[in-house]
Amino acid sequence: MAPRYTHRPERAIDLLGWGVFGETASLWEWIMAKMLLHFVIIAATFLLLANVVPGFHVAGWGSAALAALVLGLVNAILGPILTLVSLPLILLTLGLFWFVVNAFLLVIVAFIVPGFSFNGFAPALIGSVVLAAVNLLWKAATRDRRKDD
Repeated sequence: MAPRYTHRPERAIDLLGWGVFGETASLWEWIMAKMLLHFVIIAATFLLLANVVPGFHVAGWGSAALAALVLGLVNAILGPILTLVSLPLILLTLGLFWFVVNAFLLVIVAFIVPGFSFNGFAPALIGSVVLAAVNLLWKAATRDRRKDD
């Protein structure tokens, strides 16, 4: 059986303190809810980018959800390899080349997922920057805010 949370951490995953999970949600429930919500936010970001950025195309929620899933897999498998290979450029540009690496990962996702495409590299680069900002906000919103830290 999964360990239970006995304290009530103030986390954004608690849906802004609305007490969705009750007082004793298991750690597994917290992690799964956080992962699912992050997945939905990334898919929604893809749809928002498709409506705002010219050249960024997403056919619908299904393609956006599949692209978010494939991006997670591609990022986990190829992300560390590409980061290691491009580390000199990342250091030379003080981290800015990381956006190019992430844009390249988005282009790979576009080759795999039907209904998810780019017209050129610039929309992928803009998507990379926006996804980095969304992930930064996500990390800030879901960090543990215990009083003893």
